Amino acid sequence: MAVVLAMLLAFAATLAVFLYVRGVRQEAKTGGGTVDVIVSKQDIPVGQALNALIEAGAFTTKGFPRDSLVQGAVTDLNQLRGQTAAFPILAGEQISSLRFQGATQFSGLGTAPGFEAITVSLDGPRGAGGIAQRGDHVTVFATFGQPAPTRGAQQQQSANSFTVTLIPDVKVLRVLGEGPVVMTLELKPQDAQKMVYATEKGTLWLGLLPPGEQGKGQSPTDLGTIVLGQQAA
Repeated sequence: MAVVLAMLLAFAATLAVFLYVRGVRQEAKTGGGTVDVIVSKQDIPVGQALNALIEAGAFTTKGFPRDSLVQGAVTDLNQLRGQTAAFPILAGEQISSLRFQGATQFSGLGTAPGFEAITVSLDGPRGAGGIAQRGDHVTVFATFGQPAPTRGAQQQQSANSFTVTLIPDVKVLRVLGEGPVVMTLELKPQDAQKMVYATEKGTLWLGLLPPGEQGKGQSPTDLGTIVLGQQAA
């Protein structure tokens, strides 16, 4: 009896292991789990040849969820050989083959139907402090009316200057660069037109929204509303 019981327990344990392994394999086939992607141990500047870094052991692997892989994610170190960085590569981030010099395809940003991708270059503070990442959402503010050179004209012009919430909520598709932030945003066509106009005629600021929080529009602000607000307070 004891022998039979032991055999049954062994069979049950073997069956459990088999079912577990089959489940893991099935999850991998259906898109679950993680994928090991090549990442850099250090920041790589534009123009850096990657062969020397390979020899120096500057790369390693890191697991990323399968559904979060960027287009052209590098999974084999040999894909880096003979390549030169065309864009900055940050330590620990997924390396895409589209960031190499000579890459002709730079699509796959994940732009939703009915939207357009617009790229702007802003200094650190104006570009959400340079901490916005792909998938984040930002609020776009714009100030119109620049101060005139002379003091009297400057006071008059300041009264005509104002800041508006140009676009309350915008998805970030891509962020590149150090110092000036080069950011690609997902915009509806009418908002893209506003963005181009504000870039040409005004000054842009981006505000980083907390995860899951939707941006909201605000009434325009000028010198008069600030003074009235201070007096009311």
